[in-house]
Amino acid sequence: MRFHSHTVAGEGKGAGIGFPTINFDVGAVPSGLTFGIYRCRIFIPQGGVTMHDGVAHYGPRVTFGGTSPTFEVHLFELPAGDARLNEADVEVFEKIRDVQKFLNVEDLKTEIAKDIRLAKELLAKEITHE
Repeated sequence: MRFHSHTVAGEGKGAGIGFPTINFDVGAVPSGLTFGIYRCRIFIPQGGVTMHDGVAHYGPRVTFGGTSPTFEVHLFELPAGDARLNEADVEVFEKIRDVQKFLNVEDLKTEIAKDIRLAKELLAKEITHE
């Protein structure tokens, strides 16, 4: 599933726990996508198109008491150049897990690290099958 979106200002919660994210306009997310954590890829058009892999969180930030959905992406490697990303195409691949509430931020950080490891393993399998 692929869609185009402008970025929006986030609250800095991801960066605050060591996993900075790029926040996208929830209104651009296709209606068929369910809440969850996904392997994803973004395509940045500024200065020539560049591709970056990561994990996406779609849904409310329940561990932080959130009720409104967000769509945010943590990239495995930060893109070089201008950090003021305005828009990108987002490609969403397999779902890693459902959104869940954690008892504390340390448990959340542990799970995010697992999500990243799994997404990288899935990416490696994709690359070896091309």
